[in-house]
Amino acid sequence: MRTIPFFRSSTPLTPAERLAKRQLVFKDTLALLSVFAVTCVLAVLTWLIFRSYSQHQRDAAARWKRRGEAALKHNNADAAVYDLRTSLGYGLGDPGTEVQLAGALAQAGRLQEAAVYFNTLWEKEPGNGNINLQLARLAVRQGQMAPALDHYHAAIYGVWEGDGAIRRRQVRLELVRYLIQQKRLGDARDELLIAAGNDTTTPGLMEVAGMLAEANDPADALRIYHEVAGRRPVEPKALEGTGQMAFLLARYKMARTYLDRAVKASNAAQPLADRALAEKNLQTANAIMAIYPSEELPRRERLRRVLHAHDVAQKRYLACANGTAGHTTTPQNGSKQIQNNEQMASLGNRWQSMRPKLTVAVLGDDAQLEQTTMQLVYDTEQLTAQVCGEPTGEDAALLRIAQSPDSIDR
Repeated sequence: MRTIPFFRSSTPLTPAERLAKRQLVFKDTLALLSVFAVTCVLAVLTWLIFRSYSQHQRDAAARWKRRGEAALKHNNADAAVYDLRTSLGYGLGDPGTEVQLAGALAQAGRLQEAAVYFNTLWEKEPGNGNINLQLARLAVRQGQMAPALDHYHAAIYGVWEGDGAIRRRQVRLELVRYLIQQKRLGDARDELLIAAGNDTTTPGLMEVAGMLAEANDPADALRIYHEVAGRRPVEPKALEGTGQMAFLLARYKMARTYLDRAVKASNAAQPLADRALAEKNLQTANAIMAIYPSEELPRRERLRRVLHAHDVAQKRYLACANGTAGHTTTPQNGSKQIQNNEQMASLGNRWQSMRPKLTVAVLGDDAQLEQTTMQLVYDTEQLTAQVCGEPTGEDAALLRIAQSPDSIDR
């Protein structure tokens, strides 16, 4: 049986046909390569054009941003808003420019727009320190204390670019100024004590001490000023601060020491914050310490001062009671009303019961009499100040002692 082949071989190509076929393949390959080359050229041209356009966009965005920043520096908020918005139109999504635009809106008084902008940014980055700071400032301007405090604290503990420690301290001190303005002095003192622990450099502690004084905390301010005053080289303003805080706390011995050092240590290169006040308080402290019967004095000198204080206070009482206190202001109630004043009458009885001939020897023999005498002196100076007005001279010194007798020598 004859087998039929499954595939029948084709007729062999002639040399002419093979040549034509090769030419056709060559032309097709050349055409494909040409199309590919043109495609590559177009792709490169497109990329170059896109790159040039993108660079132009970035350059334009940067240029408008610089104009906006310059406008902000010159307090031209309206121009800054326009410039920064134009910048964002060229370079969308730049967080720094968005924050600046929101700040410019706030500076221009467009608080509602600024609030919307900042809150949108905050939703994207709730932990961003700068955004929280701007929201805190915006809340302050809108009179919203609770949101302001929340955002200030979020800014303090938020994320910052660069040196976060410095920025957090600056925000904390800004918060303190706001708290002082709002009369929340206890909260301000707490924040300042934290700031003092975070920055123990001389400039840092000096700034905190000054703000503690503003927050009506002279005791903590004194502690910090005193610490800085013990450092080398000596800082005259730290000596001044120590003396002034000691003066406020009626620690006149300490005040005299440090104010005297401050005045002597200051010069043109290191001036005092308020030299006139320092010299005035130094003079007052010297007057007080010159008349104060300190326990640290020799016994005879102390008793002599007690006797002198007795004589000064007695003259003050008599002048006030008779309405002839020439070295004081005009009596507030008139001489007749002073004579009818029950407290003045009671004080007069105490003076009458006092031994007429008081001497150092008599005081030395009776320790109780010394205390009774000084208490009478203190009561006299305080009551006559209320009835006849503020005293001057040694009476003024005795009045200050009477107000804080236990703190003078501290």
